[in-house]
Amino acid sequence: MVPNKSAPRWQWLPGVIISLAALFFVFRSINLEDFARAFSMIGVPVLLAACALWFLGIFARALCWHLLLGKPVPYLRTFFIMNIGYLLNNIFPLRLGEFGRAAVMGKASQKGFFHALSAIVVERAFDLAIAAGLLLFSLTFIASEQYRPLAWGILGAVVIGVVGLYLMTCWRSRIDRLTAWFSSRWPKIGHWVQPKVASVLDGFATMTNPGLFIICFLLMFVSWLLAVALDYLLLIQVVPQVPFWWPVFLLAVTALGAALPSAPASLGTYEGAVWGALAILGVDSSTAIALAIIMHAINFSLSSLSGLVGLTREGERLTTLYQRLLKEKPE
Repeated sequence: MVPNKSAPRWQWLPGVIISLAALFFVFRSINLEDFARAFSMIGVPVLLAACALWFLGIFARALCWHLLLGKPVPYLRTFFIMNIGYLLNNIFPLRLGEFGRAAVMGKASQKGFFHALSAIVVERAFDLAIAAGLLLFSLTFIASEQYRPLAWGILGAVVIGVVGLYLMTCWRSRIDRLTAWFSSRWPKIGHWVQPKVASVLDGFATMTNPGLFIICFLLMFVSWLLAVALDYLLLIQVVPQVPFWWPVFLLAVTALGAALPSAPASLGTYEGAVWGALAILGVDSSTAIALAIIMHAINFSLSSLSGLVGLTREGERLTTLYQRLLKEKPE
């Protein structure tokens, strides 16, 4: 891969602009008194319970990735490597976290960067499918129909993508012959492409194992249910009589909103997504912003601390890993 040393300087800009715009629109209508009152209603015991739910959800997510990878390293090591990726996303732009954990896992497992990255692709496909499904479910309780095409579009795209990955693994021998032919015709490029393609297809092997595929999907679904429980726990502290589907809608919207280009840690876009979702549900802006900040702080602090532990365990330095990723990240 050819490093592009100038790219990081200007590729920050679109995400930063989106984040600043989101923060401006979110905070312009805040009432400081209502904001402080919402904050004060969430006590330490509730925050501790929320942290416990966060860890349980990440444990389930890490186990899913562990199985998708084929258990090449102990589970606890997989957990901390996953959080290294979250730490990188919290600090650096360009969504380097996914490439970061793929690089660290590829080195730890000795199976290579692309093998780990292909398992992340499957994991993210699960995420998008579940987010779209939860959004469609929650929209049945909302009169507005304007969001249904988006949810159906995401769900349809994910289904097409998963089917495509499945066909790629089923046609492995044909793809191997094709890459071998390509390597014979253009050896300078082919010798690089052929092992990378083989590594990616090895990582997609889960797609042809129905039992393992279902187990991994269920683990991801459990992690989402725990995230719903976390949001519900915080919501009921500041909003009386919260319907059960509110945190489902909130989580689906924030997951999709956080996928937008933004500054590191989805700063601004996360708060904007929470504020927008709760505004649709009739929650006042000050309460919504207070909840957004608390939710974001829990995610940011716990993932960053776990990621720092992971860096120490792997003997990696943050700056060194970042520089390596700028050279290795596909353009």
